[in-house]
Amino acid sequence: MGEIICPICRYLEYADFDTVVFTLGYPRKDDLSRRMEFTVSDISIDCGRPEWGAEPDKAYFVIKLGERIRHKGDKFGVSLSDLEK
Repeated sequence: MGEIICPICRYLEYADFDTVVFTLGYPRKDDLSRRMEFTVSDISIDCGRPEWGAEPDKAYFVIKLGERIRHKGDKFGVSLSDLEK
């Protein structure tokens, strides 16, 4: 378990994650052409960005992505820099 000092509740525990997976729809487990996997470089609690749809002055988990993990059969043409735009 990890822990963060939350600006609102002062303390919060959460499960540690090494990777995060984004999927296009609900692909079969072996359909890597519809999955993107990234390492997690950091998890924090911060206020969200209203221009992305967050409510002002509300705390959100912020998951910072690291390197993309490529798999054989991976056909996504999206890079991390494309996602940050």
